[in-house]
Amino acid sequence: DEAVMQSYDKVWYVGTTSEESGIIQGEVMAEGWKANPTWDKNGDGKIQYVMLEGEHGHQDTAIRTEYSIKTIVQNGIEVEKLADDTANWEFAQAKSKMTGWIKEFGSEIEVVFSNNDDMALGAIEALKEAEIHNVIVVGVDGVTEALEAVKNDEMLGTVISNSIAQAEGIFNIAYSKATNGELSDVEGLEGKYIKTKHIKIDKNNVDVYLK
Repeated sequence: DEAVMQSYDKVWYVGTTSEESGIIQGEVMAEGWKANPTWDKNGDGKIQYVMLEGEHGHQDTAIRTEYSIKTIVQNGIEVEKLADDTANWEFAQAKSKMTGWIKEFGSEIEVVFSNNDDMALGAIEALKEAEIHNVIVVGVDGVTEALEAVKNDEMLGTVISNSIAQAEGIFNIAYSKATNGELSDVEGLEGKYIKTKHIKIDKNNVDVYLK
């Protein structure tokens, strides 16, 4: 919170905006849905989806969940939520949730939205065990296993939080303070914040980031 940041003169924030990760996830899904009419398995013009959420009360959980769906709706696509639940960012919990949803909804599930890649990978494992191959999965984080899943057509896409840019921002602030430099010279610093951009990952650019 900005008021808290302003209350202490020796704190800065380097990171991303949660809204952007949700927006990009929604854009990846909206683009794919419009380009692939066969993804609409029942032909009703709506995305029937389940949502794997991170930790309850976590800012990224709430915002990624909200903005991914909001972006799809803004792209003129109707949605129908079949189920949502927390899996606390974890592969095993997500696999268990997804297994239950497969038993409950079966072929009704068209898309799995996941607040992070580990949960997305858990959902993919559950789908494999159930021998279901026509459900679209999207995640967030850009972990190596998820990038490989995108390359292998097991995931539609993910969103990378640019750790290199964040590391540079942290270093530049620390170096400036350690050498009595001017914070105004630190690239990207606005007030007490450096906000780095997320990167959309899909089949078109995944090889670049796997390298």
